[in-house]
Amino acid sequence: MRLNDSTRLSFSQENPGRIRASVACNNGWIYTTSEASADEGYAWKIAFDNETGRFKDHGWSVPVGFSTSTPAIFGGRVYLGVGEHGHPGALVCINDSNGEVIWRYPVEAGVKASPVVSTAYDKPRILFTTAQTDGSVYCIEDVGNNGELLWRFNPPDNGYILGGVAVYKGRLYFGTEGDQHHGKLYCLGDDEWPQFHYDAQHRGLTGSRAPRDNTTAWISEDIGAQPGSSVSVAMGRVFVNCVDRLVCLDQGSGRVLWEYPFKSAGDYAFGFTPVYHNGKVFFTSDRTYCLNASDGKEIWSHTPPTGRFAIDGSPAIAEGKVIVSDWDGHHYYCLDEYTGREIWNVTVEGNAQSTPAIDSNRVVFGSWEWGLGGRIYCVHLNNGTEIWNLSTENSPCGSAMLNDEVVYIATYNFDGDGDLLALSLENGSVLWSAQISPTDSTPAFADNRVYVCGGCEGFSKLHTYCFDAQTGELVWRTASEMGIGDWRCSPACADGLVFVGRADFMDYDGIFALDATTGEVVWSYPAGGSSPAVACGMVFTIGDGRVYAFGDSRSCQKEGTCL
Repeated sequence: MRLNDSTRLSFSQENPGRIRASVACNNGWIYTTSEASADEGYAWKIAFDNETGRFKDHGWSVPVGFSTSTPAIFGGRVYLGVGEHGHPGALVCINDSNGEVIWRYPVEAGVKASPVVSTAYDKPRILFTTAQTDGSVYCIEDVGNNGELLWRFNPPDNGYILGGVAVYKGRLYFGTEGDQHHGKLYCLGDDEWPQFHYDAQHRGLTGSRAPRDNTTAWISEDIGAQPGSSVSVAMGRVFVNCVDRLVCLDQGSGRVLWEYPFKSAGDYAFGFTPVYHNGKVFFTSDRTYCLNASDGKEIWSHTPPTGRFAIDGSPAIAEGKVIVSDWDGHHYYCLDEYTGREIWNVTVEGNAQSTPAIDSNRVVFGSWEWGLGGRIYCVHLNNGTEIWNLSTENSPCGSAMLNDEVVYIATYNFDGDGDLLALSLENGSVLWSAQISPTDSTPAFADNRVYVCGGCEGFSKLHTYCFDAQTGELVWRTASEMGIGDWRCSPACADGLVFVGRADFMDYDGIFALDATTGEVVWSYPAGGSSPAVACGMVFTIGDGRVYAFGDSRSCQKEGTCL
């Protein structure tokens, strides 16, 4: 097919130029680009008969400028780059149905490689490189009539960037020419902490960098942040449980962006953690609330039929489903993420307090009664059907962590030591158990080790523990006189460090960064400490009504790792 043959192609061009891009195929259509000069070129969509191998006279061509970029097609839109070496460039968004240019996002250099589209969020995010010495990677969100810059990452070397990027499981890969002798391959992580203990499995582990000293980026004003709760971090924002208000802070400065009032669950609750997902933030109290994460406006809410409050348990989200609880209403509920409609519910024996953990289409949570132990349940995500349950001598008041088909969960003993249990996700059989101070702490997992905090000030010894994940053998624990650990504190792992808190009865008066291998203190700060979160090279924690942020706040702009 000659692209200047008007007898065969009604949308031919007299001077189409050269095709130096690869082609993209989508549902019987061929897409490509061409370059006629340093400033001129076209985007093409041509129908193709898979049976005969012939092109058809259907499609369009549109002048976009010089392009060697292979188009990416998603959601009725075509994304491609334009611009030659040494010339300014742009990312172009085209209407797939008629070839009209919807928007252009200009950048400082030619976009010669194909862009890639990430669909992990509610709006498409387009990632591409600029072809020049000391080039950059861009992430643009398609918000409808225009593209908005989410971040730009300039790698530390000055090498030329010519290739594009690849995205896999929340990570972005690209290469540069490096120092002309050795090229460099970069991997950028998905640097958010979007829900309780990082993900639906509650592993408490992120690939983010972590600060190596106690330099504060900012300390928020006293917003009444709930001690015992954690924060979630996404969209350059920090979402905070403030007892009777949900407060959204700017990640870079700690400035309050918006707040949403709700009915408090009472003084005896140590607090839920807000959950971010697909542009929305979810939390539980007298109801389950779904808010627009950008402005805090309510999208929907769900009141449990029992009319009971959720106590301490946070929502967990996976596969378009939100799993929540109603504490002494004795239920866990599965709600539709987009409407709040109830899909199923499960009745348990005792108080439903866990934040459910989700993996392999299974949901794990606990129930307990004061002094009477409790049960651990595993149910199907799709319909709530019970797969197994396990009776426990002590109370599984906290939440499970799931990793590699193993359930790790701690128990609280009101009269002595509690347990850390490792269970088979398949059938609930006990793989190993270890005695620890009583705790509601959710374990964290890193490098085949399990980390957990325990102890209640004034009642039991405070420790942070590290166990071998396979055998349950104790690797190290902090000394009791150090007071590092707490029954409400869930540790966070990042960059070879474990972040934990020190309690001041019902509040916190210190955060500690421990070496994950030895347990030695790397740095500490005499405030904060409640269940830390790590994102974009920063650590966030709560204490005395405030949120403390450690690290370089500029990293959330320069790292550019929200895909």
